[in-house]
Amino acid sequence: MRFKIIALISLGIVLAVAAGLGTFQYTRALETELSATRKSLADLGETVSLPVPLRDIPAGTALQPSDFGMKPLPASIVPQNVLRDLPQPAEGQSLVSMAPLAEGALLLFTDVGSSDASTDFGLVLSQGARAFAIAPRNLAEFADRLAPGATVDIIWTRTAAQGRMESRLLGSGVRVLAVPGDAATGDATAADKMAGKLIVEGNEEEAMRYILAAQTGFFHILLSNGDRRADGKELVLSADELADLPVVTREGTASGAGTGAEDDPGLVARITGGGAGRPTCTTAIIRAGSRAVFEVPC
Repeated sequence: MRFKIIALISLGIVLAVAAGLGTFQYTRALETELSATRKSLADLGETVSLPVPLRDIPAGTALQPSDFGMKPLPASIVPQNVLRDLPQPAEGQSLVSMAPLAEGALLLFTDVGSSDASTDFGLVLSQGARAFAIAPRNLAEFADRLAPGATVDIIWTRTAAQGRMESRLLGSGVRVLAVPGDAATGDATAADKMAGKLIVEGNEEEAMRYILAAQTGFFHILLSNGDRRADGKELVLSADELADLPVVTREGTASGAGTGAEDDPGLVARITGGGAGRPTCTTAIIRAGSRAVFEVPC
């Protein structure tokens, strides 16, 4: 009997020690996880609460504060073009959705604006924005895809030094305010001055940049998902990059076989923009009192 009592007491002690060790290990694991979480939060920095729609909202809908909830996110990962606070409309105005709003999605500056009782929300500008017109050369290619509220990337092409063409990404995620009825390229001599021109939105600096760029080059557009480049990097592509692309040719099956097109150096020159050994002549261009000398194919 005494042996059984001692055995039970020993078993109880063993179980208590095992439970204590298990609890200690579990507590240590929780402490380690909590420490890692705190370090991650510290690395991410301050947390901000951002407004998000509580339901899907179509474009042109009058908005109420009750249509939005708050989502906490680390400030360091929030893009610069995300709306952090709902704008306060002036007296007699109301908030309006200027693009379709998805439930739970972050809002961009261009997604919400203020308007009076007018039902034409297409030209409602977001806070601090400006409206201006551009005439993309490839507008007809996207005529059936564009509508007010769509976003586009804008490519600017100009003649750079020594007569070389250069293309730059001038704007990304630019919101379209109005689409012309005629999708042909804008013509300053046309009766309809807005034929082929998009009315888009940007801040004051962007508007001035586009106006100046239109005087020294031309535009193309690409459909965009609304992302705005925030890394500050500039995308530039010139004829030099195109000339450096590898050229793949098909090897003939026998000497003299084939059409000879793959061996035509002029064909390669036309594709890459290279001179292909053609003789060059000197030409001079005088503009605004300055004289520039270039070597061009004869």
